[in-house]
Amino acid sequence: MFSQRLFQRVCVLLLLTLTVGSRAFAAEAPKAAPDFTAPDLSGKTQTLSAYRGRIVVLNFWATWCPECIHELPSLNAFAEANKDVVVLAIASERNPETVRNFLASSPAKYPVIVDSSGDIFVKKYLVRALPSTVIVDQNGNIADRVFGAENFLSKGFQERIKRLQGTK
Repeated sequence: MFSQRLFQRVCVLLLLTLTVGSRAFAAEAPKAAPDFTAPDLSGKTQTLSAYRGRIVVLNFWATWCPECIHELPSLNAFAEANKDVVVLAIASERNPETVRNFLASSPAKYPVIVDSSGDIFVKKYLVRALPSTVIVDQNGNIADRVFGAENFLSKGFQERIKRLQGTK
């Protein structure tokens, strides 16, 4: 009886070890960030792949989204303090003038793209909630996603970026 119970426990532990251990070694392959080319509000063409070798923060937002508006000041401050990181904002609006008018009172310190067709939002990045942020690593892979409002100056967000930079 004792040896049967011991045998069962050893089997359970072995099974758990193999299950957990296999997950540790089965690293998920990095997913390439879908490339896009689109004009920003200043008329300059922005192509994601042109920033290969740099970390890129893609922020998906809209002028009618209260949480999006709430996070914009910290995104501005992050962009100002982290010149080595590219910040691109992608607005979900039909009319670029709506975004221009909104930004007249709260200017962005980074390029803003208006995705009126939904090509970047829906077809390429499958954004389902606003705001959403995608962090792209130096190799052009999606390193992280943030759903909901983010404080871009928070310790947690800063640590994500530092990890990608190879600093602590």
